[in-house]
Amino acid sequence: MLFLSVAIWASVSFWLMSIEHGWQLTWAVSLLLGMVLFALLVQRLIGELRLLRSLRQDSRSR
Repeated sequence: MLFLSVAIWASVSFWLMSIEHGWQLTWAVSLLLGMVLFALLVQRLIGELRLLRSLRQDSRSR
């Protein structure tokens, strides 16, 4: 997931640079895309941590 997120972010950033958009637009889009992908990654990690915590509690209660 992390590799895919970084690959998408880098691809879009380099594509914007290659079509020679202004630097401000390139940085704005890359920053926005990076923040969205980071938020999705954090959300997934939090979900996995909650799942692990609930599995531990289930195993202790048995």
